[in-house]
Amino acid sequence: KGWKFRPPSPRSFKNHNQRLKSPDFIDVKKLIKICELMRINAGKDFDLMLDVGCRCKNFKDAKYLLEGIYDLNFSFIEEPVKRNFQIYKRIKKIKNKPKIAFGEHFSSLKDINYVFSKKLLDIFQPDTNLLLQQELKTILKKASKYDIEIIPHNWFNLVNFQSNLSFLNLLKKKNKLIEFNILKNPYNHLFINNA
Repeated sequence: KGWKFRPPSPRSFKNHNQRLKSPDFIDVKKLIKICELMRINAGKDFDLMLDVGCRCKNFKDAKYLLEGIYDLNFSFIEEPVKRNFQIYKRIKKIKNKPKIAFGEHFSSLKDINYVFSKKLLDIFQPDTNLLLQQELKTILKKASKYDIEIIPHNWFNLVNFQSNLSFLNLLKKKNKLIEFNILKNPYNHLFINNA
């Protein structure tokens, strides 16, 4: 269906938590050029998505990036800036921008209710293994109420992927999207049933 990619990896080799606490900021102009090349090489009909991973320095850089790739027809941009609701309120007001996605870090309905009611995102990407089935059902109802699309986020393991597949069965829509990580996980063999 498509390909979601990240900006070039920094040489600092930080883990996920370290990157969130102290992100390696991106060169926004360089990233726009990369996105332009991606679109040229992928063609106009192939879905492209960009996971920025909270690496824009500030709102100004995020706005420049979002407006800079608007005409490239990206399906969505995930987490352009740090996880701060006030910044996402400002991003919401940008007219020419791709759809905004985030949500992998939510583990409480309180925060989810807030971002849904304020329409701070277009696509909610839950890590389904962080939430109870009843909470996921509540999220589906609220997403429908606020016209928010759901595309489950995928970590680097088959347990999360299986959880996402189960969650997809709750979705009523026909064209369901799910992330699938193509990188090799050394523990995948533990979850494959050879019977």
